[in-house]
Amino acid sequence: MLRKLKGFQPGTTEVHELKILLHGPVGAGKSSFINSVNTVLQGHNTSTALANSAAGKSFTKEFNYHRLKKDGPGSFYPFVFIDIMGLEAEASSGVHSDDIIKILQGHVKGGYSFNPFKPIANPSNPSLKDKVHCLVSVLPGDKISLITDEVIQKMKAVREQVRELGIPQVIIMSHVDRACLLVKENLRKIYTSRKIKEKMEECSHKLGVPMNCIFPVLNYHEQITNDLNMDLLILMAITDIIQFTNEYVEDQVYNTNQYAEGQWYRWIGLRSNSQCPIPIENLTLSPEPELDNPWRPVTWSEDNKSNMLRKLHEFKPGSAEVSKLNILLHGPIGAGKSSFINSVKTVLQGHNTTSALADSAAGKSHSFTLKLKIHRVNKDGTFYPFIFTDMMGLESGESSGVQTEDIIKILLGHIKDGYTFNPVRSITEDDPKYLSNPSLKEKVHCLVSVLPGDKLSLIPDEVIQRMRDVRKKACQLEIPQVVIMTMVDKVCPLVKNLSKIYKSKKIKEKMEECSHRLGVPMNCIFPVQNYHEQITNDLNMDLLILMAMTNIIQFANNYVEEQVYTE
Repeated sequence: MLRKLKGFQPGTTEVHELKILLHGPVGAGKSSFINSVNTVLQGHNTSTALANSAAGKSFTKEFNYHRLKKDGPGSFYPFVFIDIMGLEAEASSGVHSDDIIKILQGHVKGGYSFNPFKPIANPSNPSLKDKVHCLVSVLPGDKISLITDEVIQKMKAVREQVRELGIPQVIIMSHVDRACLLVKENLRKIYTSRKIKEKMEECSHKLGVPMNCIFPVLNYHEQITNDLNMDLLILMAITDIIQFTNEYVEDQVYNTNQYAEGQWYRWIGLRSNSQCPIPIENLTLSPEPELDNPWRPVTWSEDNKSNMLRKLHEFKPGSAEVSKLNILLHGPIGAGKSSFINSVKTVLQGHNTTSALADSAAGKSHSFTLKLKIHRVNKDGTFYPFIFTDMMGLESGESSGVQTEDIIKILLGHIKDGYTFNPVRSITEDDPKYLSNPSLKEKVHCLVSVLPGDKLSLIPDEVIQRMRDVRKKACQLEIPQVVIMTMVDKVCPLVKNLSKIYKSKKIKEKMEECSHRLGVPMNCIFPVQNYHEQITNDLNMDLLILMAMTNIIQFANNYVEEQVYTE
């Protein structure tokens, strides 16, 4: 991991330094995390970002850039940390939420002194290199329950802006040694600790950040020499932060040019020599009898995975008229549309990704995705010849969620990337995001309905009817349709071992329920487990996702070839 970070360079020449903003409540450990990363990279005790171990007000008063030295004088790593004043409950103290948002947008320069009463005024237009490329929320693992609602609300307001900007977000959960005695005695047991998992889930529920974007660490505080286990946890976190950040920057540059034109486990020692997974069983589920033989054959092997990866890597659309197959995802809120996109990227790229922002907050009543967003998948410096179109979730009620008419217009190619959905009114022809005469390449080539396997029976009939209306139009247009059934691990205890998914009577019953409610044939329904808690690739999860993607690409490509032939 150290070698990869030392050799890392941003994927675009337009941004030579990736900017990582740290924010969180007073005393969470923002400055200490910066020092800890520096300590790991330098291999000795450092104190670049001045930290304060005394309780009370924020020690950081100014907007500070922290660059980390690399291999001799004048050489620095191509990423910088931005440290800011801590968040406090009172309106008259701590950093102002508007200042954080303006930092995200690139309006604040280094050295600015924060004023809790008055945020900075907007200067001239910043470029991509001036903006923040990743937001890191630092939360103290031992005091998550004590963080005031006012502070959490301020962090949520910032997250709303992060969503609008498409900036990836990560949580660093510090003070893990204080959160669990087991971990204090032996840091290697961090992923066998129920207490640590509960604290991470609390972080996820409070801020809505998925579990695979939450990293528990122990910052350097008392130690004056490097500790292997502390270093590994910090390196796991910073490796994923840099990957998320770089993917965001590459996507922003590409989009700009385009417009111009389970088990609970993590691997200790990620991408190091350690190969030992540490499981913790979910004891709330009881055993369930399994079928003697799987009703859908799967070869659970690395060779099968490699074969499907190779075919997708080599795939090219069968018609020169369409360079990128367009796959539209729709479904009820919280079904896992954005998480499925991230999971496909995780499989194809071989590492944790979060380019499609997902929300895991408890009790969601409205869609987290508000705009039409096109997602591309990186491939050896270019992109795979297919795109995902993500959209606002379907909800009950005429004045909430995406309009059915808007989904149909997306199918027909009339709505451009970046359109903000209006739950009350469908797009009109005079809207700048409306495309009057779309060609085949602008239209949707496969419709993917995403449904949560554990909550199928709870989806309102009104939402199902909207999906059936969209499906009816897709049938008229001869667009192929697929169902992705997510959350399979929550449906059946047997599926905690994913290789038994097609021996599970419960999974088959849920797929039959999908088929009955939507009218999609069983051989077009694919059960998957999205990446959520995991930060390293899992063979069985990858195989199910690859099986789904292989069929989706085949269906979409057949449709395009038939349309070209018919024309």
